[in-house]
Formats: sequence, C-alpha cells, structure tokens
Amino acid sequence: MPMILLHLFVRDTVVPEKAADELFHKNSHLEVLMSEIVVKNCAIRAEKSNPQ
Repeated sequence: MPMILLHLFVRDTVVPEKAADELFHKNSHLEVLMSEIVVKNCAIRAEKSNPQ
C-alpha cells in the first residue's frame, strides 16, 4: 500500500499523511485552547470594568 504524502506549506515540508493528520489535530486543539483563553480574558476584562 503506497504511502500518501501531503505537502505542507510550513517550510515546504512533505510529511506522511498520518503525521499531517496528527499536526492538524494538535493545531485544532491549540485553537480551541486559545479560544478558551480569549473568552476568559474577555470575562476578566468585563468584570474589571463593571464589578458587581
């Protein structure tokens, strides 16, 4: 079974499909974490500007 190679635009690197999938999964996880941080920061700013 031939290995499918995907071309990533990061430093023009060709990586195996499995590695590309893993990188995509990790990137997606980081995006979720970053979104959670943004939401928490917004909540903190809102609380500071309008304490209850």
